[in-house]
Parts: sequence; structure tokens; C-alpha cells
Amino acid sequence: LSKREVAQDRPACPPLSALRQDCEIVFQEYLDAAVQFYTAKVFGKRPYLILMLDEFSHLYSQIVKNKLPREFMKYWKSLIEQSNFSAVLVGQDTMPYFIDSFRNEFQLGLRKRISYLEETDALHLIEEPIMIRNAQGEVCESRYKSEAAQRVFEYTFGSPFFTHTFCNELVQYMHERRAAYVSDVDIDRVKDLLVRGERCLRLADFDCLLTTGDADMNTFEEVKVVAVLSSVAAETKHYQEYCDRTRVLPTSGSTDEVDNILADLLKREVLQEQGSGKYRIRLRLFREWLNANT
Repeated sequence: LSKREVAQDRPACPPLSALRQDCEIVFQEYLDAAVQFYTAKVFGKRPYLILMLDEFSHLYSQIVKNKLPREFMKYWKSLIEQSNFSAVLVGQDTMPYFIDSFRNEFQLGLRKRISYLEETDALHLIEEPIMIRNAQGEVCESRYKSEAAQRVFEYTFGSPFFTHTFCNELVQYMHERRAAYVSDVDIDRVKDLLVRGERCLRLADFDCLLTTGDADMNTFEEVKVVAVLSSVAAETKHYQEYCDRTRVLPTSGSTDEVDNILADLLKREVLQEQGSGKYRIRLRLFREWLNANT
């Protein structure tokens, strides 16, 4: 069958009204019909189904707010146990709390945090898109001279989002100066533009570091998180420095609240810890932004 014929003949998704009446039976009937169709018409054998769900962690906020019954997770586990399909669940920084609250329901899954790139992969992301190529598209030369690419990595620590943000600004900088190559000095100039220059980043641009990604599930006030991070940044102005816990200034809350904020930032990999009670912000770009703007 052509793609058009498959789209025309495959079982139609059940309407929302039917799912609301009896979601378990209706969903199972649809799944069985879909498997039978793809087995007979497309693959010639039973397909291995993988269900991919993004923003799965938003279910947790709905459960916490009593808008979704906790029993839903038992139903979810039973679906997986029937082995009709496997699932890839993608969530935000509230996902660990979701898993901790439903350990039994998530015990069948493999937990993997996707955060920073390894240095080799990060350097590939930094260099490859703007490589100099010949007419056949073959790579001839990197535009990064000396340790310039490594310098970008030092500022972005392998964060895909901030690597893209930094490199986007770098390309604009190169276009404005009609430069074919960049050096360590150019990288520092671009960093200055993002930290305190005319195209300075805003606090909102660092939202992924300040919050869990779900406004309804943020445990701490943003102003207190910023205060703790600013305190750590002020004590770690040099690249390899760490800030001792005793140097983290208290927020308007209690000492316990500061400890809880630090623990959350460690769990979400915003901070690094050396030994016990020594911290620094992983993303050097953010560290320097805080020192220049708070």
C-alpha cells in the first residue's frame, strides 16, 4: 500500500466522547484493530509498537491538583504489562518527583536523564554546522582557530540550548565583521555581548535553569532561587572555583529553605558539587551573566 492508501484505510481514531465513556475498552479495541491492519496490510507480520509521549510529566501536576485520579497510573501500568506496546515517556524536571511518587507504577521502565552533551558531542555541535566545505560538500577546514571551539564549550558546558544560543550569536557576529574564522578573543567578545552587551540575554532566557519547566509545580519562588544562584556565582568568579555552603547567603526564607533550593539545583544539574557542601554553577555563561546583572 502507498502512504496515501494506508492513511485512507487504517482504523480511525476513536472520538473523545467514546473514550470518555469507557476509555479502557475503546482504546484496547482501537489498538487491536490497528495491530491487525498493519499486520495484514503493511508489514506482513505483527509490528512492534512503540508509543512516544512528550510532556508526560504534566500528568503529574494534574494528579497533584486532583484533576486526574491517582488510579490513572495503575491503569497505565496495566497497559504496559499487557505487552501490547512499549513506551518512551519524555518529561521535564518534575519527572523525578513523578517517578518517586509512583515507584511501583514506573518500576517496569528504564530511567535516563537527558541533559548535557558529552564534550566530544558538544564540540561536534559547535564546529560541524559552519565547517568550510568544498564544492562537493566535503569538509576542508574548521572555522575555529586555536582553542576557540573549546572556549565555547567552557561557556556552555554541553547544554544543547545554550550552545545553539551562543553559536547563533557567534554566526551573526561573524557576518557583521565579514570574518571567515574565529579565535578565542572573538568567543570572549560574543560572551560579553550575551552577558552585558547590546544583545544581552534576559533572566527569562535562563528559565530552564531556574524552574522545573512546569509553573504549577515550582517548589520555590524564582526570586529566592536567583538569590541563591547569585550568591554562588559571586563566590566563583574564576572558572575552577567552588563556593562553600557557608558562603551562600540566606534568602528571606530559612536556612533549611536554602539547603532545599541547593538540593533541587543539584538534582536538576544546574549546580555541581565538589566533596560535601562546595558548589558552582555548571553553565559558565549563566554564572557570568548573574555576576554582571544581579
